[in-house]
Formats: sequence, structure tokens, C-alpha cells
Amino acid sequence: MVLAGVELILNSANINFIGFSKYDPSLTGQMASLFILVVAVAESAVALAIIYQIFKNQGVSNVDELTELNG
Repeated sequence: MVLAGVELILNSANINFIGFSKYDPSLTGQMASLFILVVAVAESAVALAIIYQIFKNQGVSNVDELTELNG
């Protein structure tokens, strides 16, 4: 749920950047939006890797059921 919230915040920032870029003749809004998309993809990849390692080491996919953080 935390990752979904962060993704929603990043997507709303993208919509604002694209909307405001209509009033700016340069491509700064589109470039900022592209940068945010790259950061969101990297964040998703890291989060999936962390979840995979937790499941591999402890056999639990629910964060509430974790007993310890170090394998």
C-alpha cells in the first residue's frame, strides 16, 4: 500500500508537469515527467527485489507477518 501511494503521488506530479508545460515553450515539463517515470520504474524494481528476498529468506510475503528484518 505504501508503494501504491508513492506511485500515485509521482503520477500526479507527472500530470502537473505535463499540464504546466503547455505554458512553457521549452520541454522542461516533459523532461521532468520523463525523469519521474524513470525514478518510478527504478523504485518498483527495487521494491520487487526486496519483497522477493524477504519471501526467499523467510517464506512470508505479508509485511505484517515478518518477525525480523535480517534474514
